[in-house]
Amino acid sequence: MNLKANEAVIRTVLTSPAGAAPVRGQGVLLHPASVHKLPSGTVMLIAEDAGGGYLIEWGTSSSPRFLGDDRSRAVFRWDGGRLSVLPLTTVLVEELAEELPWSKPVPIGSRRPSFGWGNRTLLSTLVVLGLFREWQHRDRFGVVIAQNSVRENEILERHLGFREVTCSAALAKIVTGYTWPTGSDADHLKTLEEIDDAVRAGFTGFTIDPSAVLRKTEGVIASGERTLEDIANDPGLQRLYDASVQRNHLDGLLDRVLGRLETEFGEFRSGDRFLDRRLAMAAIAKFGNSISFVHLSYDHLRRSLGKPFDFEASFDETEAPTPPLAHLLIAEALVGMGVELTRFAVRFVGRFEKTTDYIGDLSAFRADLERHQRVAKRFGYLLSIHSGSGKYSLYPHLPGVHLKMSGDLSRPIVVALARTDFDLYARLHADLIESAKSTKKLYGAVSSPSNDFDALPRDVRCMKPEEVVNLLETDVRWRTMSHYAYGMFKRAEGLFAQSLFDHREAYVAEVAKTILAHRDPIAKANGL
Repeated sequence: MNLKANEAVIRTVLTSPAGAAPVRGQGVLLHPASVHKLPSGTVMLIAEDAGGGYLIEWGTSSSPRFLGDDRSRAVFRWDGGRLSVLPLTTVLVEELAEELPWSKPVPIGSRRPSFGWGNRTLLSTLVVLGLFREWQHRDRFGVVIAQNSVRENEILERHLGFREVTCSAALAKIVTGYTWPTGSDADHLKTLEEIDDAVRAGFTGFTIDPSAVLRKTEGVIASGERTLEDIANDPGLQRLYDASVQRNHLDGLLDRVLGRLETEFGEFRSGDRFLDRRLAMAAIAKFGNSISFVHLSYDHLRRSLGKPFDFEASFDETEAPTPPLAHLLIAEALVGMGVELTRFAVRFVGRFEKTTDYIGDLSAFRADLERHQRVAKRFGYLLSIHSGSGKYSLYPHLPGVHLKMSGDLSRPIVVALARTDFDLYARLHADLIESAKSTKKLYGAVSSPSNDFDALPRDVRCMKPEEVVNLLETDVRWRTMSHYAYGMFKRAEGLFAQSLFDHREAYVAEVAKTILAHRDPIAKANGL
């Protein structure tokens, strides 16, 4: 960054910041909303160029406080004080977050519907916060921006793992001056070690995924995952049930659930009390170990944190839809064990494929949603909708839920790349396909026409830019490819960075369009 060439614009932004829109200098972008007075008395500003971000810190005293690594700072005499410039690093942003505690995540609870926007790119998070900052209904929704899974961290090559997620989210809040509370979500945690990593990184929200435990449970897997009906008809049901009750300390759960069916949830009954009993026994046999793991994880967090936190149980990573009876039984067990649930994820009927609209009968989904909402409201938590990006036909029917949709905030960046810098897109297109194929394997996605990436052309240089952009926006296979290819943001970091810097306004507009296409229908579904 050429400080001398930008002295006048830096001086103007530091001393009289106006508005939230970035200000361009000579090869540099300044963020007026990031001007904050630190407790030490110095004034700070975030700047960026194509090579990265910088903290500019100005103190009128002879010895202003410097944050970060002193060896990498540049110091200048300026207006009777000293101006320092430091490259932004994870450690530096963590120090800034200590100085500006409103930039840290907090629990957001379940009293309001909420959005989980994910944190795959800093730009997307900046746009989310910029739009919410100016939104009149901002306080009616919870907002989660520090959201990633261990799998996403690996794909994005975040070597510091969850620390980089909380760091990126804090930086986005500092840059945009977004002082309102935001949450965090360490997503799809499968081990206590992963939970500990998220705790150390400063997370205040945790999604526990017991799918690995479920697959190892006796009697659950045959040629595939067995349904409750199949297990209920198993001659060995009594043995499987007894073993689960004893192993997981679930005495009395069967009678409590059958009592709920009689008094509160009659619509969940089959009409045959004997069958209902066997289905409930099958649910205990199938999900007992998973219930214990979720309970263990909650107790581990409660002891580790010693303060409130958001807690989600995720039962959506199954092959078959979650029967409402199973949801009721799992919730009854967990709440009875003292688990305070913020959210709960089920596997709904139909198919939720990445960044594509809902596949299935909409009326069947609405009926399924209503039954699961009944359970959620009874126990006081939100239903969490996973893979929620691009489900436009569902949004009018999703009041009072938590919607996770990180995938559709990385996809528009690929669209904007093709629209604004087609030569670069054409150079990267084949690599984007390979990145998408690799990521698809990590997700364990079931092959379908929408993710058959080998059917895509490998070379688009002979195609018209507008044709490629149209395919990325409207063709399900191209859309899905651009969703799964987010690992390329890291592998082609330098190339992307220059394009993002040169064409920032176009990228912001594309991401903003996608955010509003999700946010506004959900707001309308909630009566706004």
